Amino acid sequence: MSRIDPIAKAKFSKTVLKIGDAVMDLPILRSDPGRAKLQTYRGITLNSQEVENLTFYGGQIRGTSLRNSIDMDSDLSYGGAISNRFDYAGSEYHFNNRRTMIGLWSAHLRDIYQQQFINLTHTQPVGDWVLGSNMGVFFGKEDGDALAGELDNKTFTGLFSARYKVHTFYVGLQKVDGNSSWMRVGASDGTSGGGSLANDNLNSSFDREDERSWQLRYDLDFIQMGMPGLTVTNRYIHGSNVKIRSIGVDNGTESERELIISYVVQAGPLKNLSVVWKNSSARRSWHNNSTSDFDDNRLYISYPLSLR
Repeated sequence: MSRIDPIAKAKFSKTVLKIGDAVMDLPILRSDPGRAKLQTYRGITLNSQEVENLTFYGGQIRGTSLRNSIDMDSDLSYGGAISNRFDYAGSEYHFNNRRTMIGLWSAHLRDIYQQQFINLTHTQPVGDWVLGSNMGVFFGKEDGDALAGELDNKTFTGLFSARYKVHTFYVGLQKVDGNSSWMRVGASDGTSGGGSLANDNLNSSFDREDERSWQLRYDLDFIQMGMPGLTVTNRYIHGSNVKIRSIGVDNGTESERELIISYVVQAGPLKNLSVVWKNSSARRSWHNNSTSDFDDNRLYISYPLSLR
């Protein structure tokens, strides 16, 4: 399966304008990384860094090509409603020797929802440790004709880390409030893009209505053990108080366990060859389809080719 993603690019000073297909990696819109073919979006995007330490983002999206398709789908969705336009603007300001960042974002899925996001990240060396935090809050409500009905959502997310040499420990905390799930752009077949939440993982974002969730994660880099390029991630996430109106779930629970082993060849003719194995399992208190409980294994092999 393949496709050609055309794109036109214009650059003036430190401002870049792109028209065409692109992989998105923004807090309010991310491409789904769950398959070898990344999800792409079609539209206009702007990135400007004219002011030191300040980056401005803006754009309009008119369609998406999903991770399992070569077609461009003009229908963008949320809550069962369809839109043909997603507009966004945002800015990120770095200070404190770039250890601290404040981000402000606004997004509109036309006639369905509008969403604002406030983000704060910080890293702090403490002796041999490096402490990190990534906190944010999303505010969402209906937009225009309110095709998905009246919406009210506040989602609080925080991921906190502590790194000591080759060891990194994480705690993730997340809370969804209001009468709807966290707002993200989907496609007409129900597939959504990747998430921006602390507890987003391979199979779920723990972002359902009223859901509260926590995460424990441990990463190990084997470089000091004589195996540079080898890393291992272990993660467990638990969610409770889940509400799914469509199937009558009022106080559901879910949990997921994930093991990721990654190796990147460091030298020789296969330098930069990447092999990733992801093993995961999901357990949920509701059973509306065959994917409620499952065990999953995925193997990714990638090798970059330079055409220069």
